[in-house]
Amino acid sequence: MSRLTKQLREAMLETMLSHAFDTKQKSAAQMKTAAGEKIYQDIFGSSLIAMESLPNGFLPQARCFYIAIAGQVHLISLSEYRLIGGSHGDKYGNKAKLYVGDEPVAVDFQQAIDLSDLALSVGDARYNKAKELLAESLLINEWDGYSQEMEELYLPSYMTKQALENDFN
Repeated sequence: MSRLTKQLREAMLETMLSHAFDTKQKSAAQMKTAAGEKIYQDIFGSSLIAMESLPNGFLPQARCFYIAIAGQVHLISLSEYRLIGGSHGDKYGNKAKLYVGDEPVAVDFQQAIDLSDLALSVGDARYNKAKELLAESLLINEWDGYSQEMEELYLPSYMTKQALENDFN
């Protein structure tokens, strides 16, 4: 029988939380990348044929570039390296485009950022709560498990509805 060390407990915690939140965070990141692809098409879409006809290496390629939406600087990450019309890789230098903030692609990108930030903050809050619980359990050497009291269980609402429909039809 092996003893649960602090490292093993923390590894278990990391595994459980990543299992619970990785898919949500990856989904939010994919939405952000998709919104970034729309921004790329908005900025460079009308010039792509001309840009691609130039000699190889004439224009820089990048996987990310900076824009500004309503005065806030944002890093646009793309799914692959793409031609960009100039050097837009400096946060404080040139931006590929300045958006007012009410353009549809800018609104979509802002919503994707908000969802991504929300997913990260929820995961971070739950992670911190779980670490506090782990620290408390280590301190008092008491590990919560299943409740010793009787718990009342309910069917999910869709199953209750299904059961009622089957009984009365």
